[in-house]
Amino acid sequence: MNNNFPNFSQTKILVIGDLMLDKYIDGKTNRVSPEAPVPIVKVTGEKERAGGAANVALNLAKLNCTVGLMGITGNDEDSQVLSETLSDKNIRKYFLKSNDYKTIIKLRIISRKQQLLRLDFEKKVPLILANQLYENFKKIVNEYDVVLLSDYDKGTLVNAHRFISDCNKLNIPIIVDPKQIDFTIYRGASLITPNLKEFELMVGECNTKEEIVDKGSKLIKD
Repeated sequence: MNNNFPNFSQTKILVIGDLMLDKYIDGKTNRVSPEAPVPIVKVTGEKERAGGAANVALNLAKLNCTVGLMGITGNDEDSQVLSETLSDKNIRKYFLKSNDYKTIIKLRIISRKQQLLRLDFEKKVPLILANQLYENFKKIVNEYDVVLLSDYDKGTLVNAHRFISDCNKLNIPIIVDPKQIDFTIYRGASLITPNLKEFELMVGECNTKEEIVDKGSKLIKD
């Protein structure tokens, strides 16, 4: 780790968002399938990594923050694997597991360090689970200094406005990494961090830095 990072060990951050397990299959490709014009991959290895909001929590833990992670998974083996990728990382896990939902999987096929294909196994989080997660949040939010919403538009944060409202009442700063086109659902957040594509989806195309600043200032005011 870069020793120039400040010590954030006294900061307690609660990350809430869409949990995913990233899977990677590595292999060699030497020929094309006779069945279709696609490469044949001879598998040589597999690995799993924390994805989505879980990756955000992992990055914060590497900065020495005390991190809590809330999200929804299936009550399945992939949820257990995801939990294991976060073990020994100083992350408190508040997983809401359901038998009626499957953990989101992003499966990538890799050969010669190139991604050949990605398969997404996902469904929208049921509203009943999103509501239950919010109820669980209310029980622990007072234990944290900052709340971070990591939104990948999978349904976990359909109650974003309720999380934000509660944090404002408690005077807890709340940061949002957005995925929704309508940023008004994040109104009241302390900080919103869209990339340029996400920003332009909300305010329209920006052709100059000045236009970004002007539209960004208006968005902040709104």
